Amino acid sequence: IEYFKIIMEKELEIVIPSNSNSENSIKFMTIHNSKGLEFPICYFIGFSNKFNIDEVKDSFIINSNGLIVPFIENNIKYHNIEWYLYKDNFLLEEVSEKIRLLYVALTRSKEKMIMAIDINNIKEKPLIEANSFSDFINFIKETLFKYTINIEKDKLSINKDYKKYTPNKNIKNEIQRFEYFNINNTKELVEKSKLSKELQLESNNAVLKKGTDLHNLLFKINFKSPDFSKINKNDRLIIERFLNMDFIDIKNAINIYKEYEFINGQEHGIIDLIIEYKDEYKIIDYKLSNINDDAYINQI
Repeated sequence: IEYFKIIMEKELEIVIPSNSNSENSIKFMTIHNSKGLEFPICYFIGFSNKFNIDEVKDSFIINSNGLIVPFIENNIKYHNIEWYLYKDNFLLEEVSEKIRLLYVALTRSKEKMIMAIDINNIKEKPLIEANSFSDFINFIKETLFKYTINIEKDKLSINKDYKKYTPNKNIKNEIQRFEYFNINNTKELVEKSKLSKELQLESNNAVLKKGTDLHNLLFKINFKSPDFSKINKNDRLIIERFLNMDFIDIKNAINIYKEYEFINGQEHGIIDLIIEYKDEYKIIDYKLSNINDDAYINQI
């Protein structure tokens, strides 16, 4: 409830991810969004739409060959041969990028692809002047003829009146009330006890916070090659003293296990640190104070 209150107060958008595994559904997406995805059947529409290719309008151009500047006479700008070469290379790269994009689109299909193209009205043009995916398809249309099905648009039972459709905004609210029912709670307690000391609420908060912070640092730090660059001086001294203890003997450790969770029958616990050596294991529990507490003895 608190979560939804915050969502409402801050007017945040709730985004629900779609189920990518849903069957019997149609997914609409751009070619860029389809990268990495595959589908049994892919429909391609809009191949006749013109590319949005920027023209070379800059007066001064810097490229790998240096600076290209126009020749100006009587306030009239004339481009030199270097500019035209640059323009041709620019357009060629733009067309190459669109061909690569078409390749991405056509390789999304695992079984069948269907392209709706008015292929009979595509004008012949050089590849560098291609400005739609249909222009690319036109270069291989002879190869595609045996896969082509001709459809006469005039005989189709559709027209362009759908663009004139205006949704009715006075929709009657037919939302029904939820019907609630009770569920009997049949859960049972599996965990009988935790092997950790019960926290005393009257404990010193500062000590608890210090212990938690050190605990987190010891969990994150690499014992073999510790990085102290983001750790304050006092904490660093404590951790260094700990790691340099003869008992720890880090240099001879084979494996180090942190936050090791275990279940023994119906008892559950987490061991702060286990160090494995050639002939033994050492089990270590972090304590900041009161190490003689009976609860800690029982925990061991």
